[in-house]
Amino acid sequence: MFVHNFETGQDEQIPGTPADAQFFDISPDGRRLALANRGKKTVIRTMPASGGDLREIYSFDQEGSSPVTPAWSADGRYIYFCKPQAQFSEALWDLYRVPADGG
Repeated sequence: MFVHNFETGQDEQIPGTPADAQFFDISPDGRRLALANRGKKTVIRTMPASGGDLREIYSFDQEGSSPVTPAWSADGRYIYFCKPQAQFSEALWDLYRVPADGG
């Protein structure tokens, strides 16, 4: 993940971002990122928007490689995401809410 400076045109990588992060959302206060990868094992993580400590919030095995996009709650306390119900082969999805601080 990179930050683009529109004045200089330079891109700077955010320190600590995992190489497999493909989907993200910025917290309502702009201080944290929620990240998700795409693959057989999906991991939802958070980290400071300026870079730094990466924290795993939730992970699950997934059949197929459907995108799982995290979304912050308006108060910044939770992260929402959908995941397919395994027995229905991506035809039905469940909505999950996990605490942004883990648990």
